[in-house]
Amino acid sequence: IIASGKRRGLSADVQAGFAAQTTRRAEALVTMLKALDAEATEALTGKERSVVVVGHDAWRRFGDRYQLTTIAINGLLAAEPTPAALKAATEAIKKHQLTTVFVEPQLSSAMSKRLAEVTGVKLATLDPLGSGDYFAMMRANIKAVSESLGARKVVTPKPADSPAK
Repeated sequence: IIASGKRRGLSADVQAGFAAQTTRRAEALVTMLKALDAEATEALTGKERSVVVVGHDAWRRFGDRYQLTTIAINGLLAAEPTPAALKAATEAIKKHQLTTVFVEPQLSSAMSKRLAEVTGVKLATLDPLGSGDYFAMMRANIKAVSESLGARKVVTPKPADSPAK
């Protein structure tokens, strides 16, 4: 985690009077980030679906972290989607019975809107920048993705083998 590294690096560089305060703040940040990660893990894993169609390929790392497959309409450069990308997204929506296509407020949503219309799914927003509160932004994104994944999978225990009579 970046905060852990910063804590170690700053402690040596700042005045002695600020080192303890900097260390406490960095440790508090690491604790908050770990709690957020635990919230996301709980909210995003073990759901009916584990595939998400996103407007931009930057969500791949997020998906990897929480065992989700992301199908990006646009690549990392946010250029116009290719016919192959639109076909892959359409096929994923049908195959995995997806309910949502995600867009970002900073990018054009025209093709995502059209994809949602054609496939009959809803359009929702994932915001990678937010309004300045990282934790609120991430919680909103986690909630949006979690809702799109459906209910928790119900694991039915296998019946125990009956003893032989």
